[in-house]
Amino acid sequence: MVLGRISPEEVLRSTEVEGLTLLPCGTIPPNPAEILGSEGMKKLVRQMGQRYDFVLLDSPPAIVVTDAMLLSKEVDGTLLVVRAGQTDRNALLRARSLLDQVGAQVVGVVLNDIDVTGGYGKYYYPCYYYYYHYYYGEEGKRRRKRHKVA
Repeated sequence: MVLGRISPEEVLRSTEVEGLTLLPCGTIPPNPAEILGSEGMKKLVRQMGQRYDFVLLDSPPAIVVTDAMLLSKEVDGTLLVVRAGQTDRNALLRARSLLDQVGAQVVGVVLNDIDVTGGYGKYYYPCYYYYYHYYYGEEGKRRRKRHKVA
């Protein structure tokens, strides 16, 4: 599609999620950086932007290959995705620095793969419940006096 050999209709895939359409990457070429930085890719991003309300492009990690830097120049914003307990702080700072160097507009960070059963969850969530229960009571109506929970 980027090379102009096929139309979007031939490769866009509907999903079970209403309003969500996917464009699979297809076969990885021997020169992905060349294709991602090509006029064909710029045209594809513009076409998809006109066709859809939101266009999300997924790329490999910014510090591994140049794909993210090339794509970030063609989009309105870049989200950094970090894995809880895995992504090193220095790696995140390096990725941000690389994106800044190419003028990418970093609009946020997504923290994924969070273990909600461990860490803070076991300590804090019961305390929030305890506070809510005693402050608002069973009926959910606010009581006049707070109870100390610590």
